[in-house]
Amino acid sequence: MRLVRFCSSVLTLALTIACSSATEPVPVSLEGTWVAATETASPSGWYQRSLTFDGNGTFASGFRVYGVYNWQRSDELSAYQRTEGTYNVEGDRLVFHASRLVWWDRYYGDQSPEQISEPYPYGTIFDDARYELNGRQLTIRFTVYPADAPETAVLVFNQSH
Repeated sequence: MRLVRFCSSVLTLALTIACSSATEPVPVSLEGTWVAATETASPSGWYQRSLTFDGNGTFASGFRVYGVYNWQRSDELSAYQRTEGTYNVEGDRLVFHASRLVWWDRYYGDQSPEQISEPYPYGTIFDDARYELNGRQLTIRFTVYPADAPETAVLVFNQSH
């Protein structure tokens, strides 16, 4: 009798699973700030990248460098660069439209002014970008041109709290 009840329960569970409707995927949002792991700078110091997406279709791609000058502590900001603009999501593609570059470098003095280049002076960023969201992790694959042929580069970001 136990075997009959067990088989009946398993059959009911199997039918329930087979007949249930597929769960609709939860829409994912890129909104917020995403931060990559720190990386070592050469010959000294370190840097970190970030990406911020706003709900209004704007983005900021940041790059902050620490401790690269020999007179600095390793936790002191040496320079930063921020590319700003708009973005579109087309399936798994991210299309960036950079409009300005903001930067500062301690090399020119602690009180040196922030520099702004508008329009963005370098064309595009993250060429042919494809993205993948896995929980709180954002992976972007894009094309770079380091030599004669294009290569794929990968950046991995974690969602900031």
